[in-house]
Amino acid sequence: MSQVYSKLYYHLAWGTKNRLPLINEKVESWLWQYISKKIINLNGRLLEMNMVADHIHLLVSISLKMSISEFVNIIKGSSSHHIIY
Repeated sequence: MSQVYSKLYYHLAWGTKNRLPLINEKVESWLWQYISKKIINLNGRLLEMNMVADHIHLLVSISLKMSISEFVNIIKGSSSHHIIY
């Protein structure tokens, strides 16, 4: 029986509400820690993260057991609901 190997990489990007410049140094530091830990907890792998004042970019690889939409909803939703300004 042959083995199947697959690896998928996703480039994810999302903006702040109304594209307001809400990501300052304090928020960026918190987001780095929070998002990277959350990805690890979801059995994903963070390859790259970049932020500017009004949006975030991630390059990730996720477990094949989780849909990309579920992953995005968890990362995006939890980070925006728990952010400290």
